[in-house]
Amino acid sequence: MVVEDGTGVEGANSYVDMPYADAYHLARGNAWLEGEDALVRATDYIDREFSGLFLGDRKAFDQSLEWPRKHVPIGGYKYFGDDVIPDALKKAVCDVALAMVQGTTETATGGAIKAEKIDDVGEFQYFEPTEYETSGFGVDVADTLRRFLRPANRLVRV
Repeated sequence: MVVEDGTGVEGANSYVDMPYADAYHLARGNAWLEGEDALVRATDYIDREFSGLFLGDRKAFDQSLEWPRKHVPIGGYKYFGDDVIPDALKKAVCDVALAMVQGTTETATGGAIKAEKIDDVGEFQYFEPTEYETSGFGVDVADTLRRFLRPANRLVRV
């Protein structure tokens, strides 16, 4: 496992290392006996599900993961550091990893994505705040990551 530390680590495949995950789950009384593979799969899931939804821009075009990012607003004219992996993202990875190994199901991930192709115009994705997809995990990942996601009513051309 190669952990992203905010510098754009080449070949990174997880936002969380084992000591962080162990401490996170221990503090919450979770039965966490899993390893690095669960953290890698959870990172893959989050990057796949929220690709294109995160605020800001990837720090480097060729980085392995969606984070680190630049130009992520935190209010007013301030921006989240482009060399930091948000704690909310690390927590989401830990929660998804645990849910994956426990096989928890039937919980929403947040705003659904619908793709629509219109002849001679292009393909569009709509982010609907009132619709939800079932992720198969017992955590609301979108809620955990909400402050780092684009508004749900945005129209994005793909």
